[in-house]
Order: sequence, then C-alpha cells, then structure tokens
Amino acid sequence: MHSSILQPTDDNVISTIKENLLDRNSYLAYFIKLIRALDGGSVVALDGRWGSGKTFFIKQCKKIFDVYSDEIQCVDADRIVLDNAIMPYFKGETFELSGYISVYYDSWRNDDDIDPVLSILYDIVNSVGGEDKLKKYEGIPSLLLSIIDAFAKTNTSGLLDKVREENILVEIKNNRSKKQLINDFISKICEKDNKKLLIFIDEVDRCNPDFAVRILERIKHYYDNESIVFVYSVNMLELQHTIKMHYGNEFNASVYLNRFFDVVVELPLINIDKIINHYSRLDEDSSSVVHRVIINKFGFQCRDIIRYFDMLYYALHILSDTTFHNWYGESNPSYFCSHYLIPIMIGLKLSNISAYIDFIEGRNSDIFVEIMSDTEIMTYMIRSFLESEEIDDKTDQSDMYKERLQETYDALFNTTYNNNINIKKVGHYAFDRRVIKDVFDTVGLLSRNSAETYSTTE
Repeated sequence: MHSSILQPTDDNVISTIKENLLDRNSYLAYFIKLIRALDGGSVVALDGRWGSGKTFFIKQCKKIFDVYSDEIQCVDADRIVLDNAIMPYFKGETFELSGYISVYYDSWRNDDDIDPVLSILYDIVNSVGGEDKLKKYEGIPSLLLSIIDAFAKTNTSGLLDKVREENILVEIKNNRSKKQLINDFISKICEKDNKKLLIFIDEVDRCNPDFAVRILERIKHYYDNESIVFVYSVNMLELQHTIKMHYGNEFNASVYLNRFFDVVVELPLINIDKIINHYSRLDEDSSSVVHRVIINKFGFQCRDIIRYFDMLYYALHILSDTTFHNWYGESNPSYFCSHYLIPIMIGLKLSNISAYIDFIEGRNSDIFVEIMSDTEIMTYMIRSFLESEEIDDKTDQSDMYKERLQETYDALFNTTYNNNINIKKVGHYAFDRRVIKDVFDTVGLLSRNSAETYSTTE
C-alpha cells in the first residue's frame, strides 16, 4: 500500500485543478486577479493553518502563471486543463500572465543557508532557464559573479565556474553594495522583456527562528524594487510564535509582522465533503457521517484528513486478517468497533496523543459520548442501543442513549474480562476479550506516521 497523501508535483498540481479537488479554483482565480492588480514592490501574505494546503495552493498558482508564460515550454494538455478549469472564472476578462517570471522558494529546505538572499537568487536563475540561458541577458554573467563573490558562497561553485567563462568587466571590482548588485541583476532580467518577478516564499513559519527572522529582515530590503511582487505562504499564528522564540515572549510579534506585509489574505477552508468522497476508500455510506463529525471535531485540515483515511483504510485491511469475523453484520460488536470506535480512536490519536492515551486507559469517555451523540449518528445508531419499547417510550431517549454509550465505553476500556466476566452486553452488542484485543492490536500498529510508512502490499 502507498500513502494517498499528494505531493505537490506538476502532475498532481494540474490534476487537482482539473478535478477542483479542494474546491478552490474560484479562489485561485481571485488570488491571481489580486496579484495582477498589485504594483511592483508589493508583498502579500497567504495565511493558512498547517496542513491546510498552502503549498499546494501557491504551486497551483505558480503553475497557472508558468503555463500562460511565453518563456516556459508547457505541455499543451496543461493549457487545455487550465482553459477549462480556471478561465471561466475570469468571465471574458483579459487574461494576460505572460508578464511574470514566477519563482518558488522553500524556506524550510534552505534554512541551513547563511543568507537566504543568495539561495533565492539561485532559484531565480533556475526560473529563467538556468545558467545556460543567462547569455541572452547582457551583463548578467558579470553581475552574477559579482554577487557570488560578494557573498563568498561556496555551495554555488558549479554556477561560479560557469560564469567565470564569461568576460568579466572591471566594473565587478567596484564597491557597490550587495543590494545594488542584486537589484541590477533583477532589473536586467525583468527589463529585457518588460516582466515582473513573482516570488513565492513558502514555509517560513517552519524554519528555525533565527533563519525565519533572517528571511524577513534580509528580503525586506528588496520590497521597494518595482520589478518584484512577493507572496509569502505562512501560518501567521505559528509565525508569531516563531518570532517570539527569537525576540522573546514579551515581543509584539503581530506589530512586527505588520511591517512586512501589504496585504494579508486567508486561505479558504476546504470542502470537507469533497475530500471525504475522494479519499475515503471504505465503500460505505453509513459511516460517512461519522467521518465528517470526527474531522470537524478535531479540526482536521487537508493533510490530516488524507492521513486519517489512510490509517483507517490500513486498520480495516489489518482487521480483515484477524479474528474479526463477520464484521459487516450490524449486530456484531466488531461492526461497531470498525465503523465507529476505531475511527474515533484514529482521529484522537492523530489529534492529541495524550488525550488518546487517556481514552484507551479508561479516563476519557467524554469525547466518545460527544461524537456518538451527534444528531445524525444517534438517529442511525439509537436502535442498536435501545430496545423497541424504549424507543417507543415518550420520554427523552437521548439520556438513555448516552447512558448506553458510557456503558459501552466502560465495557471496552474499564472492564477486566476473566472467568467470572467473559462477556459484557450493551444494547444489541456483546463485547468480549477477543473483540477488544483485536481493536487494541489494530490501532496499536498504526503510528501517527503509518500512512507514510505502512509497507503491506495489496
């Protein structure tokens, strides 16, 4: 088995736009309109929680700019996909994106760099076609050599050797500042074809605090360059925590960050139903409500939802090889455990490992009762816990139902099964040691990273 978690490759970026999997195509169009409306020297922050799909979103955005660029060779099929999936949101507006050179910079992958500016510069070089295409820009090789020499960066030696083949002008020996050198470099790239640089800066909030601050402080020196539009992809709350780790807990990180961004926009929530329908491989309608309640309860983002379904799928795969006999029969306790208990346990394990430990050690029944008491779940499950005469009774059934849920939790996690007690009956279910052992064995095999490491083959 392989994880369903999508990596933001070109193919996956295009396919998610084609299917509108995250239900964000309209927002992509809005965001592109926003970028087009900005003047050079503007800075945008795209704010979203960890796991909400920020990286996917900005790579989708970058892909759109690249496909409609006149500088990059793109697959015709990609253009067709975007014409059908994105263009309708522009409603006949002039759609001109060829005036941009888009650059993606992963801060987290580069946080061992001494200075982020040079590694961003390296990504810019790659975005315009790499070293081999630099010759079309007059004076660029000389400027690039000056910059590299100024930074004394050894990990770009290959690029340096390539540039040294050019005739080096005496001008590179002058004492211009690094900032001026880099601004000249960017100007020469942009002025040739009257373009702007669109630089996407991702994962700053995941970097070590020193490097995160260094990125913000170093790159701000180029905010006044009319040839650049910066787009940061960040979790603003986590970035504030990162800033405080650098400057101290009393530091006003919110005011500090306001200095860096002209516009802050929020990444919209994903369409949970669409994600559930796409990633649930369980082929069952009765549990879809349970999944939705669990996902909402724990506030799962896109990455969490995919991991949840992967772990649940692997759990049921494991159960099919155990003594969980006839677990599709609704009166069988194994059915209840596989369709309700195990999803709750996996959701809790992904969300809060401490709460999960309390749960399986019999100290946290509240979350179980709360989720199972959701109106839709209770409507479907009440006949499994109450007798017909209790259901026909005019008294409030929800209290009796919750009492049975508590009894179920105690039967699962607070009962010692031995020769005196070998079965515990609650409603239509009869729990025993075998069922409970299979539940513990199954969920115990699934770590928080099981979705990526599980090695059983289908």
